[in-house]
Amino acid sequence: SGLHEACVVTMDGKGDGLSSTIYVGRENGEMELLRSSKATDSLGSFYQAATEALGFIPVDGEYKTMGLAALGKGNGHDNPFKSIVSVQDGVLQSEIDWAFRSFNHANPDQRVPNPLGSVAQTEDFKPLLDEMPREEFAYFAQEHCERNMVAVARDALRISGSRNLVGAGGVMLNVKGNALIRDELRPEKLFIYPDSGDSGLAAGAAMEALRLEGAHSQPVRLQMPYFGHSFTASEISVAVNSFAEEHSFQVTDVSEDPASAVAEQLDAGKVIGTFQGRLEMGPRALGNRSVLADPRSNVVK
Repeated sequence: SGLHEACVVTMDGKGDGLSSTIYVGRENGEMELLRSSKATDSLGSFYQAATEALGFIPVDGEYKTMGLAALGKGNGHDNPFKSIVSVQDGVLQSEIDWAFRSFNHANPDQRVPNPLGSVAQTEDFKPLLDEMPREEFAYFAQEHCERNMVAVARDALRISGSRNLVGAGGVMLNVKGNALIRDELRPEKLFIYPDSGDSGLAAGAAMEALRLEGAHSQPVRLQMPYFGHSFTASEISVAVNSFAEEHSFQVTDVSEDPASAVAEQLDAGKVIGTFQGRLEMGPRALGNRSVLADPRSNVVK
């Protein structure tokens, strides 16, 4: 984050046996653990179960649940999930002790080569879909997640005594929850590490090793997320043209005003793949490697 001091909040599924932590990070690079939540009290596992109940792949399709939630309204009904997970003094508490199973065994028709896990309580959530549309189910799951995210962040700022907030972990990739934290709690600085899933641990391990060896002692700011591979224009051209005839597409140079050219194509109902610069780190498609489509049309699905 580049900050000299901050409150650090992590929230995820159950990666290291904990599902949430609150630290205070100090200028010398040291972090003091202030609160921790057990894996059995996980907010991430709740959202994972909701995602799987909707028919999406858990630990992969949570962004689809978040997107689907935008189409629901609640319609004045009580949230059926409202008491499942709560927050007490910065610690998550769940009415359900989350249990885990093999995703492929439970979903033989959706088998995936590298399943990261499945929450058994998914089966308890599925009957709710007989009582409400999928959009409403997603809306209520997202609302419950958001409220708990804000509650943890509010307690974390109080407990740490800091007005700067740094976040990491899969749950902290929920952008709508982060927007609520920003707008309701108004921390002076808010930084969410862009690769805050398991792959981002590599950078953290390297930074900690450098600190312990005395190679750096000052906060380092992440300037941008584009750390992946890149290719020259000629390399891209050779690759694209080698498939042009096979897939019946025409290569057009839009280098003078690419944004306008892409906008016109999207408005015409086209689906655009963008490939430029270096690959972005983390699970976000930020334009350098993205598939773009007009969300006003159901056909794009």
